[in-house]
Amino acid sequence: MTPPKQATPPTHQAPPTPPKQATPPTHQAPPTHQAPPTPPKQATPPTHQAPPTPPATDLGRRAGSHGTSPCH
Repeated sequence: MTPPKQATPPTHQAPPTPPKQATPPTHQAPPTHQAPPTPPKQATPPTHQAPPTPPATDLGRRAGSHGTSPCH
């Protein structure tokens, strides 16, 4: 005589898995898309501005204008 099937424990039932809420959310990565705050651009000196050139008249005298240079 075979034992009644009711005596065999149901094997189709898996052990109770822990709730998913217990596991920390791994899909949330730390915000790496946020770059460190860059300093304001105003702090950097304007490199597009050339140094102030002396007046053209001064350059002409230094270039060697004959008769007007006090060095001669």
